Amino acid sequence: MIQLSENAADKIKGMLAEQDIPGDGGLRVFVKDGCCSGYSYGMTLESNPLPEDQIDESNGVRVLVDPNSLPMLQGANIDYLEDNQHVGFRISNPNAKSHCGCGNSFNA
Repeated sequence: MIQLSENAADKIKGMLAEQDIPGDGGLRVFVKDGCCSGYSYGMTLESNPLPEDQIDESNGVRVLVDPNSLPMLQGANIDYLEDNQHVGFRISNPNAKSHCGCGNSFNA
């Protein structure tokens, strides 16, 4: 499934606490059509998983993925970076065959 780095998990735990999301909630990661290379990533915090969701846990955070996104996200890693060049989440996806120049979309 999807692995979260310790930095990403810590950031998400803080966000979940700030929004008072209960313990069965978590991070939803999904893929949607569109953008330059065909697909783009999405992430949101969810209070309640859907019955069809694949649910896993990584570094103490529940990760929710819908069945359509799962094949394209299997084995992906999510990190959270704060440095001079980047602030935010970064997804490394072994299923992506190519990325666009902006880094926000991919082709599978």
